[in-house]
Amino acid sequence: MISFFKKRANVSVEKNEYKNAEMEEYIAKLKKLSDELTEKDNRISYIQEDYKNIFNLFSDILIIIDVDGYVIDLNNKAKDFISKLYSGGIIGENWKNIVKFFGCDWDKSIERQLIENNINKELSKEIYVKPVDKHLLISVMPINREKNKNEINYFIFIGRDITTIKEREIELIKKQILMSAVEKITHVFSKNININYIMERVVDILMNSVWDIDVCYVYKNCIDVNGHIFAEKLKESTIESVKTKEDREKLDTF
Repeated sequence: MISFFKKRANVSVEKNEYKNAEMEEYIAKLKKLSDELTEKDNRISYIQEDYKNIFNLFSDILIIIDVDGYVIDLNNKAKDFISKLYSGGIIGENWKNIVKFFGCDWDKSIERQLIENNINKELSKEIYVKPVDKHLLISVMPINREKNKNEINYFIFIGRDITTIKEREIELIKKQILMSAVEKITHVFSKNININYIMERVVDILMNSVWDIDVCYVYKNCIDVNGHIFAEKLKESTIESVKTKEDREKLDTF
C-alpha cells in the first residue's frame, strides 16, 4: 500500500515538473514574441521619423488633403509659404477656404475637379498667387493605397515655385516682341514715304510692343533761332487709341 502511494506521488511530481517545463517554454516563447513585436514597433517608429524628415526635406510645397478636402498634414516648405499671409495653422482647415484666401478661383481649380468628381488621375497647371507675387506649378495627385479598389484615400498637393523661370520667360517674350516691333517699323519706313503716316504707325506699333505703358511719344530734335536744341512732339499714342482686340491685330498687318 505504501509503495502504491509512493508511485502515485512520483507520478504527480513528474506531472508537475512537466507542466512547469511547459509553462517555462510558453513564457520563453511569449517573451521572444514580445521582443520581436517591440523591435518591429521601434522599426515602425524609426520609419515614421525618417518619413517625416524626408517629407520636410522636399524643396517643393507638399500638402496632404483628405477625400473630403480637409488638410491633414504639410511639410515645412508649405508652412513657410502659407504662414507669410495666413495666420495660424491650416491642419484641419478646408482646402477650399485656403485656395480662396490666396485669391485663386476654387471653381476653376484642379483640386475641385479631383475632390468633387473623384477623378483618379494626377492633374497639373500653372497659377499666379497674387498676395505673395509668386508663380507656381501645381499638381494634385490622388493616392489609392489598395490598387485593386477604385477608392481614393487622400490627395497630395505639390507646389513648385517657378517665379524665376517665369520671369525669365516673360523677359524673353518681351525681347521677342520688341524685335518684332523693330521689324514692323522697318517695314513701314521701307514701304511708305508719308512721314505723318509713318509716325502714326510707329507710335502705334511701339504702344503695342512695350509693356506697362499708357502713352507713347515721338519727338523731333530741332534748333531754334538762337541755335539752341529743343524737342518738338510729332506724334503720340495712348492706350485708349487702340481700344479693341481687332484694332491691335490690325497693327500686325500692313
